[in-house]
Amino acid sequence: MSNFLGIDENGYGPVMGPLIVTGICANKDIKKDWTIEIRDSKRLFLRDAQSYRKIEEISLAQFFLLFGRFPESPKEFIEKLSFGECPNKFKNICIENIPHVFSWAPKSDVTGYIDFFDGFLKKNSIKINGIKSAILCPFEFNILCDGGIKKDLIDFLQFEKIIKHFSDKDPEISISAGKIGGRNKYLEFVSGTFPSLENKAIRENPEESSYVFRNKNKNINISFLKDIEKKSFLACLSGIIGKYIRELIMTGINISLGNKEFVSGYREKKTKEFLKRFFARQNYKDININCIIRKK
Repeated sequence: MSNFLGIDENGYGPVMGPLIVTGICANKDIKKDWTIEIRDSKRLFLRDAQSYRKIEEISLAQFFLLFGRFPESPKEFIEKLSFGECPNKFKNICIENIPHVFSWAPKSDVTGYIDFFDGFLKKNSIKINGIKSAILCPFEFNILCDGGIKKDLIDFLQFEKIIKHFSDKDPEISISAGKIGGRNKYLEFVSGTFPSLENKAIRENPEESSYVFRNKNKNINISFLKDIEKKSFLACLSGIIGKYIRELIMTGINISLGNKEFVSGYREKKTKEFLKRFFARQNYKDININCIIRKK
């Protein structure tokens, strides 16, 4: 029986903080019109108290349904769902100062949402069997940039980690992923992911780029879709969990920098003003600038 994998990214465009690609694997996906408040993380998250409560509520409920328990801390939530360790042993400023407790959503709200969300999944015969996030911090991002790797390929390499993690375990899988930077052709990227499989491009246009990779033991279908959050329930949910992880990490960065006013890292007024002050003052001697600011 084929499994389904939905993948989405968070933080492709910011000048600060990590790029995060998250994938959720299940026995079934919903392609449109799911009647639940799982929606595009950009529309769900408006950077107010209710938005923080909602992304924490959804993320913790999904963690509980997958592992049968709550994570002990935000740090454990991130570590349980992601790959690897911090590559910079100088000072791990993003993780060491993330909140030690969950404070955005009351536990009673999360408990209530677990029952609601579990009911929705059962009604639609969906069983989620895995979640994984690839977190690329600015330190790693900048090393890849210095190596001459283009931004869209850097992004795909994080997709590839998720794709390989789940496809290595499954002989047949159907993958829905968000488009990367408006790109239409992905075969030059994905053919390197499955060098031993025959490949075929099904369609390549602004709306959808679809490919088949197969041999006698494997059958992998991959589609990169515009507006993925409207076309794959699993990818849409992945985007919310990725957004939650990014906001936890950005909170840790802001605490490490001693910011009194939260800086999102996106290309907006507060971030631009912070960067001007940061470079003007030059008083963060114990912080590696490559841990917070991207070169592209």
